[in-house]
Amino acid sequence: MYKKLFIVLILSLITTFTYAQKKTKKISANDGNIKEVYYVLKDSMSIKQGEYKKWVGDNYCIFGQYNNDERCGIWNTYSFGNLIFSYDNDNKKVVFDAMNECLNDTSVYRGINAPFLTNVDVLRNKLISNTRYPQDAREKGKMGTVVISITVDSLGNAIKSELKTGVYKSLDEEALKVIKLLLPIMKFYPGTKNGQFVESVICFPFKFNLQ
Repeated sequence: MYKKLFIVLILSLITTFTYAQKKTKKISANDGNIKEVYYVLKDSMSIKQGEYKKWVGDNYCIFGQYNNDERCGIWNTYSFGNLIFSYDNDNKKVVFDAMNECLNDTSVYRGINAPFLTNVDVLRNKLISNTRYPQDAREKGKMGTVVISITVDSLGNAIKSELKTGVYKSLDEEALKVIKLLLPIMKFYPGTKNGQFVESVICFPFKFNLQ
């Protein structure tokens, strides 16, 4: 047992030492309200290696690691300081999703890094002011989470929405109506694949609660 433990320890140290030997250069990039800080190999500047951080305005940030230009380990996405999404790249699985109604629908399952909203504050106010709880659903005590799927183009525009998971007819219709109203003002950081912006799909949970 001790021999096995010793071998595992040696292998771990060799791996750590090997990564440490890769000489890197820090890169800082700014594009409007988007800021990135990451490292590339000095002898191959197009290959990311090591810690990666991205900020979108003051609201969103993404932290993770690269190994030889491939995402590795756990990547975390935060909104207003709160963890909203965590993905384990080594085991190809979601660790945490604040919108867990959409776990099986995130774009990351199609090899795409999912898009995310950049104007949450504006939408939150519009959402509250434009949503009405249908009277028939209220009288019958109907509540739950309606999931709307939103298609985002490569420029970050929300171009289409459709019902993904319904709860009750009038609640579904209200969610679709409000989302359709908000589509023109939704601003996304587009989904990416292989470093390129691509069309992608994200789920939007619309919660109706009588309490």
